[in-house]
Amino acid sequence: MSRFDLTCYNTLRLSASADQGIKITQREQLLTLIEKRPQAPLLVMGEGSNMVFASEQVSGIALLMRLTGVRQVAQTRHTVTWRVAAGESWHGLVQTSLCAGLCGLENLSLIPGTVGAAPVQNIGAYGVELSERVVQVEVMERESGAVRFLTPDACQFGYRSSLFKAPEGASYIILSVDVRLDRYHPTRYRPQLGYGQLASRVAAFQAGGLALTPSTVSRAVMAIRREKLPDPNRLPNVGSFFKNPTVSRAHYERLRRRYSTLVAYPVPQQAEHYKLAAGWLIEQAGLKGYRMGPVAVHKQQALVLVNCAQEPTSGAAVGRKAVCRGRDLLALAEHIQAVVMDQYGVALEVEPKVVV
Repeated sequence: MSRFDLTCYNTLRLSASADQGIKITQREQLLTLIEKRPQAPLLVMGEGSNMVFASEQVSGIALLMRLTGVRQVAQTRHTVTWRVAAGESWHGLVQTSLCAGLCGLENLSLIPGTVGAAPVQNIGAYGVELSERVVQVEVMERESGAVRFLTPDACQFGYRSSLFKAPEGASYIILSVDVRLDRYHPTRYRPQLGYGQLASRVAAFQAGGLALTPSTVSRAVMAIRREKLPDPNRLPNVGSFFKNPTVSRAHYERLRRRYSTLVAYPVPQQAEHYKLAAGWLIEQAGLKGYRMGPVAVHKQQALVLVNCAQEPTSGAAVGRKAVCRGRDLLALAEHIQAVVMDQYGVALEVEPKVVV
């Protein structure tokens, strides 16, 4: 029996395959699988934009989540709540909400992946996190097929984390997410522009004649992301590969005395702690653009690791299909972690899910 090729189902384009692959377009498919109780593990996938396959031989069945649908489930004078199916495109949702005259998600524009994957990572960007907009998450229990709704507290949202990344969260399959959106009104709109580069870009658009609207903020976010981050369709990647680490105030002070340009921010939820910019640490360690075989640290953004295996290095390589494996990428990640630990005494944590 032939295996299911996963290479085109992960944005790093890592060479991998599963025992079987099923596109989930109806909830009944999940119930049927649960009733049959397959011995093979179930690997739920969206667009594979935050996933690293450590092995080329993935055990189990890959469930490609393709449930679609968006509907309104609640409203108030100033807000609307939408229930969005797990297989919907995240960026597509953001743009649909803007076209409907709603706001709240504009800072999260152009983040790749599906809506169902968004709570797992508690995606965030430019001062906004998804958890601020989640009303509840609809899940199916893998063992029984029972459907239930989890509150934001039950989801245990944190910085790039949630219940769904913990072992106990592995018992759930996300079916939909309820998000609260604000009705746009010029006098009530309070955009989140705390991120300096975003504020200056929006100001430049306003100087060019654009009004301060959610769409303008979204346009600014997309412009910055396109400048900073490589398009995974052209240069395979999963975006930020490491979380920004948190250190004690004492550790921060020691580093600041050694490195005057250290990029760090106080952590409001943790007194006497600072969050460091992982990209700055990697770049200052001299690893920006560093290449190891078929993978490399991106030349413009040190927080991004890229699969450059398909870039021909000589005339003889043109037309030859190169292969990049998860072990190649993880070897580079381990090298970066070792260098950063040695130079700064800081442990870097891998952000995407590593499938072993």
